Amino acid sequence: MINILKIHFSDLKTIFTHFFALVITLAVLVIPALYAWVNIYANWNPYANTGNVTIALASEDEGYVTESGKPVNKGQELVEKLASSTSIHWVVVDDPGTAAEGVRSGRYYGALVFGRSLSRNMYDMTAAISDQEPCILFYQNAKTNAIANKITNTAASSAEHNIQVEYIAVLIEQLLTEVQELTDEVDAEGGLDALIEMLAELRDSLQDYSAALGGMKLMDASLGGRLEQAGYGISYVGIPGSVFDGLESATYAVADVKDATLFRLTVVQDALTAFTKRLDAIDGEEVSADVLLELIELLGRAESALRSLRDSMPSHGEIAGMELAVRTMDMLLKRIRDLEAELQLLYDGSAGGVLISASLAELKSDVGAIQGIINENLCPAIELIFDGLVRDLELIYAITGSVNTTIGDIPPVFYAASSSVNALQGTANQLRVFLDGAANGTDRLLQRIMELRDNEKLRELAELLRGDPEEFALFLSQPVLVVTESVYPAENYGSAMTPFYSTLAIWVGGVVLTAIFKVEAEGKQLRRVKERQLFWGRYLLFFFLGQIQAAIIVWGDLHLLGCQCVEPGLFYLCASVTAFVFDTLIYSFALAFGDVGKAIVVVVMIVQIAGSSGSYPIEILPPIFSQIYLFFPFPYAINAMRESVFGLYEWDICRYLAELGIFGVLGLLVGLVVRRHFVGVNRFIEEEMEQSGVL
Repeated sequence: MINILKIHFSDLKTIFTHFFALVITLAVLVIPALYAWVNIYANWNPYANTGNVTIALASEDEGYVTESGKPVNKGQELVEKLASSTSIHWVVVDDPGTAAEGVRSGRYYGALVFGRSLSRNMYDMTAAISDQEPCILFYQNAKTNAIANKITNTAASSAEHNIQVEYIAVLIEQLLTEVQELTDEVDAEGGLDALIEMLAELRDSLQDYSAALGGMKLMDASLGGRLEQAGYGISYVGIPGSVFDGLESATYAVADVKDATLFRLTVVQDALTAFTKRLDAIDGEEVSADVLLELIELLGRAESALRSLRDSMPSHGEIAGMELAVRTMDMLLKRIRDLEAELQLLYDGSAGGVLISASLAELKSDVGAIQGIINENLCPAIELIFDGLVRDLELIYAITGSVNTTIGDIPPVFYAASSSVNALQGTANQLRVFLDGAANGTDRLLQRIMELRDNEKLRELAELLRGDPEEFALFLSQPVLVVTESVYPAENYGSAMTPFYSTLAIWVGGVVLTAIFKVEAEGKQLRRVKERQLFWGRYLLFFFLGQIQAAIIVWGDLHLLGCQCVEPGLFYLCASVTAFVFDTLIYSFALAFGDVGKAIVVVVMIVQIAGSSGSYPIEILPPIFSQIYLFFPFPYAINAMRESVFGLYEWDICRYLAELGIFGVLGLLVGLVVRRHFVGVNRFIEEEMEQSGVL
């Protein structure tokens, strides 16, 4: 122990008694901290200045004139709305060609161009479904800057989302406004009450007169006049022509919705067909992870489209075909999710190559079965839903026409009966037959009108469509409210990157120490000095300086930059343990393997910068990193620092530090045990390097 302390204090004395040695040592202590601080500060809020990123805006929208005669140009409105935003530097240009050329030349990072049919497709659902031209064109210069591309993609996606929301809102508002006009004209209850009351009184009156004729020998002298008045009054009763126009418009609207729904099913079918074709293309070839990810994406696209259609329908209802369609879609969604889970297992490497080929064959069979169910069950069920609604509307149309026809036939009967009474009072029995027939016909007409009023489907439809079209459009365009609740929130991006850059700086500090200070201690002036004493004697210097480096890094993170930190004391502790482990590893490798060991620690640092999950999730990196990153110390040090910076979860920080400590033990084994077997090799390498005259 005495020899170890002598070596250590001799090293310290040498540093403090030589001016240049002291200056270099101070620089070595600060350089790693500068490395961490500069990187953290550079990443403090990288999206604060996105307003300087230039994206061009242009519109080719030809506009549209609505049914009310109002001209609209959504393309121009969107250009003006986006141009007022400050999150991106939107530059309005008149010519779409100029915008595209600006992207090619590098003047703009991207360009957003609205198509000619944007406004028309917003107000005409039929045109929107059949139109093959894109409503939005996005140009992007991918060679300018990788991060700039991410920013422009985000800006374009945000603009696309807002446009889609407005698109859907306008279409729904147009549809519901037209249907609202129908419900205003055809009130399911109040609009028919007056007609029902009048016909009931007429029927009762006819029945009373018929009964009176049976017990009277002479005719009532006023009966002819009253019949004539009744015929005159009922001739003014009828259903307005606007009702027939509204019912006809509703029938066409239902047919359009049916076509749009079936079109959404084709999106599901297209994704499944692409899935099958992709399976056919890899038949007999090696199945890579990228192919499996592509297959998972295709199934996800099919599931998303089917889920959107399923969410648009109620879970239960009395409409014919609704229960079958909902039950079928629920079953198909479950099967598609099961297929995605199987592919995910294959992607995770839980099956061998032979098993993967067999599993893909089964998946192809399952997808074929799903497509068969969609064609044979789901499509007919959806057609049944809308065809039933069309039949109901056509029935209402027919009943309404029958009402007008029947009402139109009644006045001539009363006029004829009145003439007969006035001219031939002796024909009472014949008149009674006429009255009974008129009473029965009026009663049948009354029953049909009451059935029309009490029709449950018509009542539900009227209640549903009686709301405000704008409120319906607002809800249906954004039916899901998403609330984000942050767990262990990061105040800014710089704080989020603090654990990674602090860990990296500590490793850099250890590398710099081995580059500046000699790792081999000399024991010429010591008596009976041993190799392990030389190891520990010089190691204490590396340990001492490494702890100072870590303390400076953490102090600057907290007090100079003001990084977020929930547990500052634990942050210092994590940095201290990290410095101990890293310096032990670096010192031991440099001592055991010489210059080769120094090269090894640099290579290890390079690998860990890319594959330690410090900035990117390990799951999105190439598979090689997810297979080896657990065998390096960076992930455990970073995770421990994250616990102290953002908040503790149970005893995870202790587990991470314990796992990190295993690498410290490994370093000691290399320095104290493995080194003995490489002493001769290291000397041979050093002699050869000296003889080269270059190294």
